Amino acid sequence: MSSDLLLKALQLLQKNKPGPATALVRKQLHLTPNNFNAQHLLGVLLLRQQRHAEAVSALSQAIKLPAPEQQRAQALNNLCLALQGSGRLVEARSLIDQAIALCPTDPAFYCNRANLHAAVHDYPQMETDFAKALNLDASLSAAALGLAIAQRKQNKHNQALTALNLISDADQDFDWLSEWALIQGVLTSPRALSHTLKSFALDSDQLRDLADYLAEEGYTELATPLYQCCLDGNPDDLTAQHMLAAIRGDQSARAPADYIESLYDRCASEFEQRLVETLGYDAPGRATGWLQQLHLIPADNVLDLGCGTGLMGHALNQVEGFTSLTGVDLSRNMLALAADKQCYSQLFQADILSWTPPHRFDLICAMDLLIYLGDLQPLFNRISDWLEPGGHFICTLELNSEQTPRLQPSGRFQHSLDYLRQITAGVGLTISDQQTFPLRREGSSTLMGAMLVLNKEG
Repeated sequence: MSSDLLLKALQLLQKNKPGPATALVRKQLHLTPNNFNAQHLLGVLLLRQQRHAEAVSALSQAIKLPAPEQQRAQALNNLCLALQGSGRLVEARSLIDQAIALCPTDPAFYCNRANLHAAVHDYPQMETDFAKALNLDASLSAAALGLAIAQRKQNKHNQALTALNLISDADQDFDWLSEWALIQGVLTSPRALSHTLKSFALDSDQLRDLADYLAEEGYTELATPLYQCCLDGNPDDLTAQHMLAAIRGDQSARAPADYIESLYDRCASEFEQRLVETLGYDAPGRATGWLQQLHLIPADNVLDLGCGTGLMGHALNQVEGFTSLTGVDLSRNMLALAADKQCYSQLFQADILSWTPPHRFDLICAMDLLIYLGDLQPLFNRISDWLEPGGHFICTLELNSEQTPRLQPSGRFQHSLDYLRQITAGVGLTISDQQTFPLRREGSSTLMGAMLVLNKEG
């Protein structure tokens, strides 16, 4: 890569400045349109910015250009990652197979294919590919952890412990500890695990994060004593209170605002990587595409409720014609990441049930927000007031078939379509379109969700 422009772009990428780097690469491509290195780097930069559809386009062009086999294999691998981020797993699998055929000695390729196997719950093949990666590079701690998870998913708990022991003491991070604790708990008992963990001198945040991992993986019997320990140390720990209530099956009107704020403040830095790449979440892109099909965007004034790191705002920003895009979220750390995307006109840190917007909106979006509210009536009353006559509201739900909302052991609420129809009927909102879709992976299964478009009477 001899171009000064590309070298400067790489330097900017190393300094975590993908935006300016992208501008330089586009300038190089204007000068040399068939430059493989520039086209490949453009795809990598777009991928780094979670702009998966654009990355797919750039990398698809790159693999058509002449390049040495190893570089072509890298481009195929990156295209696989972009397709995976877009939820196109079958195409992604084809591309990573091609990359491995060209360069069968790169352990990263096997790790990426193992992650694709994980996405479809093919744990034997996941195990095989992580083992191949370790045979090529025994120091890959991520591969050893992945191998352990694949083996644990197949109830090979002692083998999973052996895999975890391949990770050096220096690389035994919190992810390692979380998986190790889960396996130890399965092999012993919740009480024994709680006793063993005392020697690790975990602080309250670490203990809570560990309990969250155990609960997410479906081991609520292991998570319960850890949440109780958090509560014993701090009776005002709202996260522990909420999660224990969820595990017990207690019902409430909503998740506490302080719980949501602290949860997302703590996980902000890794939120997108985990949600999009690990759990296969693609609701913002799916919603934006659907809104375009329905001819509901572009729109003038748009509100993104529970905007988080700005995934929905970024997806909407790819469509020209918005006058303003407003975001609201409880988490200060998430809002800082949303601001970095430079797609919002205004950002507010607030609880949506007490916030007063600056004006009405033509379109309101709520991706993965309703899962933290049991009783949706107060929110829908406000949404009706916030929408312009003839405006639209698009949202996602975790689905159940019951007439009333249900708090799940995950700490999130599920709602039925019948419940939504019941509460919207009296506030001038009508469900005009709906679809069910795989919302995200959870444990060893796929969590189904619904996406709804509601209209306000004109």
